[in-house]
Amino acid sequence: MLPYILWAIYIAGALGVGWLGRSTLAGFGGCLVLSLLFTPLAVLLALVLLQRRPAR
Repeated sequence: MLPYILWAIYIAGALGVGWLGRSTLAGFGGCLVLSLLFTPLAVLLALVLLQRRPAR
């Protein structure tokens, strides 16, 4: 589950690079900001989903 979330973070970062891609530095900054913003959210979402899964 977590690797898919990490891939989603990198895809969002790549989209940020393309969107802010007028200059390389702005694109890199956008990728970095998106990654820093979405990593805690993705971790929290993964923890919630794992806790909701019925224990066997």
